[in-house]
Amino acid sequence: DLTLRFPEGWETRNTRAAVGAISPNRDGQVSLELQGKGEDPQAAAQEFLASDDAIGLGLDAPPQPIRLGQLEALRATGSARTPGGPLRVHLTWIAYGGNIFRVTGLAASGLAARYEGLFRSTARSFRPMTPQERESIRETRVRIATAQAGESLGALSARTHNHWDVQQTAVMNDVFADTPLDDAQRVKIAVSEHYAGETEPAPR
Repeated sequence: DLTLRFPEGWETRNTRAAVGAISPNRDGQVSLELQGKGEDPQAAAQEFLASDDAIGLGLDAPPQPIRLGQLEALRATGSARTPGGPLRVHLTWIAYGGNIFRVTGLAASGLAARYEGLFRSTARSFRPMTPQERESIRETRVRIATAQAGESLGALSARTHNHWDVQQTAVMNDVFADTPLDDAQRVKIAVSEHYAGETEPAPR
């Protein structure tokens, strides 16, 4: 239920811990993480700054309250000592939906001026997703289809709008691609559905 715009031309990465982007020259990066439950950015900042993750981090000044649209947030900048050398750090804590999100920008100390504006604009782009945006998102899900007597995988795929090709469908179901299917045989397929929890009728 949220959206964030990363700098144009940066390579995005999505991991279990964070989603982020890295600059084309590999000298700057910005990421979005879910820090945890909460509604107070100030408390979340204090918790983070007291944690092991903030060891070696020194802030230029105490974090400053800001607003991102209707959302309460907190911003801080500073420097961090790392084995690879000193880094400039740009941190923004955002309260949304009962959670605290943290946007972190990192750049080599000598490049702080180049990326400061990008880090700020990335954090400012954080906002709730509109119903129209959510409705437009689709994902591929595994579903079960019921075969008709003598039907081929190709025919079943066409009838159920299967996104896998025949060979991949055969592998996923441990059958030969050219083997006729039995009546009522259950077959795993992949279909495109709305992401927003609105499950479409299962293929038949």
